Amino acid sequence: MKNCDASLMCRINLHSLSLWFLYRPKLAGVIAGMMFAIGVGRSFILIRKKECSMKNKLVMGSLVASALMVATTSQAGLISANIAYGEAEAAAAEAWLLGVMNEYTLEDFNDPTTFSNYDAANLGGPVSGNQQADWIYADSTIMTSEAGGFTLTAQGTLNRDDVANDKLMIESNATGEFGRQGYITDANDYWLDSNDARQVVWDFSGSFPNANSIGFYLADANDAGANLVLSFTDGTTENVVIDSPLTNGNVAYISLIADSTISTASLIFNNNAGNDGFGIDDILIGDVPEPGTIALLTLGLIGLGAARRKTVS
Repeated sequence: MKNCDASLMCRINLHSLSLWFLYRPKLAGVIAGMMFAIGVGRSFILIRKKECSMKNKLVMGSLVASALMVATTSQAGLISANIAYGEAEAAAAEAWLLGVMNEYTLEDFNDPTTFSNYDAANLGGPVSGNQQADWIYADSTIMTSEAGGFTLTAQGTLNRDDVANDKLMIESNATGEFGRQGYITDANDYWLDSNDARQVVWDFSGSFPNANSIGFYLADANDAGANLVLSFTDGTTENVVIDSPLTNGNVAYISLIADSTISTASLIFNNNAGNDGFGIDDILIGDVPEPGTIALLTLGLIGLGAARRKTVS
């Protein structure tokens, strides 16, 4: 291969990398990433064989440096959103996420005293058997120790005087909440309940260093005609739509994976009905090997290997 061909290879790398930056979460970004990785592998062989001019060497060096810089500083994009419906399927989805996470933190809501804004005045009274009036803990904002903060930003319908519809609830199967118990069997196993709110904002910024993935159980969503939409926001917005209608007491597991570190992000639960709530439990926040980076590095190695075999032969 002569210098003109090496120059063409460098230009291909440049255009492919540009497309990858623009469309990283999209299919075009995956294809561009593959082209760039293979091109980098071939170009390194050209440089070693001294068939690439000094100008093209400098171009390649700049491209690789830019790729490394963007990989560490770019905004996270949601590339995987999976919803597993049913208890067995939800448990399998949780097990899969735990299996691929390098490190993680867990929030199970079982100890309200760990909330950073804990106030004993917000504890519920003796259990009366009235699911509307009973709760373990209630506040409009709940700041967890492991998963950031949850805030009720739009109330549901007030249809009884004993319903504190301006509060999020920590519930158990003793206090109950019309089917939200889901897979809960232990009286000491609590969950966060939306209390039929129309909107709940979950801000998990900074809750786990280098986080790029979250997972959680969602119970009893959309069983009374609502359409629940989860909006993942980190400067751009990706919507995840929960199936509707679902049966009473349904259980699902939601897993979201971004292609780079999530530094500032929120998940907004938009519920279009004021009398249809849901429960959240066992939140995992952690890091999995970044799919885009792993694919790029793997393809780069494949490109290098292929070029080396061709050179040897």
